[in-house]
Amino acid sequence: MPLITLIRKKRWLLSRLFLIQITQLTALQQLDLKAQAQEAVSAGQSLSAETQAVALDAAALDARSLDAQALGRLIWAQNPEIEQARLGLAQNRADLLRASLWQNPTLQAGAGSIPLSRKMLNTPHYPNPILDPLVGPSVSVSISQPVELGKREVRVQRYRQSLSVAEKAVELLYYQRLADLEEVLVRLALSRLRQEQMAAQLVTLKTLLENVRLSVEKGFSPPLDGERLALELGRMQVDSDAETLTLQNLRSQWSRLTLTTAPILTQADAQALMLRWCQAPERWPTQFNLPQQAVMASQQTEGELDLELAKRMAWPDPSFEMGYAYDSLPTGNVMHTLNTSVLIPLTIWQYGQADAQAAQGQLEELKYQQRALNTHLKFQEPAQRQLILTLQKNIHDLESQRLVLARATLERYQQALKAGGITLGDLIQTQRTVLDLESERLDLLQQLGLALVDYRRLTNWNLPKPEGATP
Repeated sequence: MPLITLIRKKRWLLSRLFLIQITQLTALQQLDLKAQAQEAVSAGQSLSAETQAVALDAAALDARSLDAQALGRLIWAQNPEIEQARLGLAQNRADLLRASLWQNPTLQAGAGSIPLSRKMLNTPHYPNPILDPLVGPSVSVSISQPVELGKREVRVQRYRQSLSVAEKAVELLYYQRLADLEEVLVRLALSRLRQEQMAAQLVTLKTLLENVRLSVEKGFSPPLDGERLALELGRMQVDSDAETLTLQNLRSQWSRLTLTTAPILTQADAQALMLRWCQAPERWPTQFNLPQQAVMASQQTEGELDLELAKRMAWPDPSFEMGYAYDSLPTGNVMHTLNTSVLIPLTIWQYGQADAQAAQGQLEELKYQQRALNTHLKFQEPAQRQLILTLQKNIHDLESQRLVLARATLERYQQALKAGGITLGDLIQTQRTVLDLESERLDLLQQLGLALVDYRRLTNWNLPKPEGATP
């Protein structure tokens, strides 16, 4: 046998033995690096013990108890917009109180027959030369009370309905912010799962890169394999850094919605949350009790009362007056007199026609909004339902077929690499395919979770009523 052939066979055997040793070393290093990466991720994302205690005291939540009821209590108690809207109800209550009060009466006092010249003083007609030039010998006092006819009761009903509209608007704001918080929670859980996935991918790539460098140093692998793997590692590190920024942004959104610190999610917590929030209803709802419809119904009643009040503006509101007069002049017929009068305004030019026109326009606008809301729900609800079912099917197919096949293929490629049947580049490409499929699975889970949040926002399905709200 030629010497060159013996050298080549010896070199081939040494390379196979080196690859087998590398494979065994890779498994041990991968376990160790995974543990190190897990500790690094947990240390980088965890808060201090004092901060965690403050966060739990503020949110009164545990990561494992983040259901719809817990989120509802948190958003109802902590959201600044809802609190501001609740405080704004004081103005509506003040308007209702003002509408129930009577108008204040008017008191009028006067003097008559005041002398215009001093020559008229010290005469029988003006016996008091000191007091008469100031007030005259004739004085009067009267009080008048305006009375609304048929308007006060309607106005009270109108402002009571306005208070009801404001209370229902607060509930509508609660449902909107609750859906926003659920969306943030879904994104938080998926971001945490992506971080775990990327940490595992970085561990695998770092291990492969170290082994390839050893192989290059021994002359068993070309340098291009190491460079290619280094580029892949750099791309993965950039994606991991971007995901960290995304997680920080989501935690800021949580704080803006609740004025509390976002919960610290472990991988198990994130998986449990996604399993809970990605559950479609077993029986799809057929009737919907939307908070927007409740607000519009109250606004409809309020508009009808505005229209009725505008029509009653044609009813004149009289003012009743009663007065007393004292006349000390001897030319007067009676020294003490009592006077009564009624002032009735004539509703000739203005009789509420402008207010009636404005109220009628508001009612027409509300009817259009109600039709638009019902039409939107009629077409959007089946489309959103179909999207959820499609995403569920895609996730099931990916987990049960494509991902299983890709993982099995990766195992065969690893065995083939040990046997020398493929190159390291083929293994890297296959592993990249598996990682892409796992990333696609997380993307589909996020789309499903957000689609369910949008369905709850659209139909008010599975959103708890706020505690302490008006029935």
